[in-house]
Amino acid sequence: LLANQIFSQAVLILLPVVLMNAPDLMEFVKDATCVAFISQMDNLQNVGDDQVLINKHIEKMEADREEEAALEKLSMQLKELKAHVEKNELINILKQLDEEQTKMKELMQQEKELKVEKKELQELVEKEQAKQKALQVVVEKEQAK
Repeated sequence: LLANQIFSQAVLILLPVVLMNAPDLMEFVKDATCVAFISQMDNLQNVGDDQVLINKHIEKMEADREEEAALEKLSMQLKELKAHVEKNELINILKQLDEEQTKMKELMQQEKELKVEKKELQELVEKEQAKQKALQVVVEKEQAK
């Protein structure tokens, strides 16, 4: 690249000297065309080098796109997995709530049964107290006689 620049500068400096020594106009045109053509050929080779660089850049961009696509795919799979885990967790929570609700219903039923038993026992106690009072009245009457 450095040598290319040095030779390019040399041609640019020596071109007027060489063209000045042309014997006729046709030689002048031929030499000028020759120099222009050769310098363009050098540029075309550089374009080839640039094309290689461009191709490498394109390949890198394609690799980056493929990597991004793979990462996107992994990201989607991760989201699906998280959703699946959350769904399973929600199902487990709902099962636990259902079990707790069943237990709660059982406890409420037991509470009702206990209230009924309590009421029955209170009624028995009241009857016994009433009998006891009646007996006490009878005993007092007997004692009073």
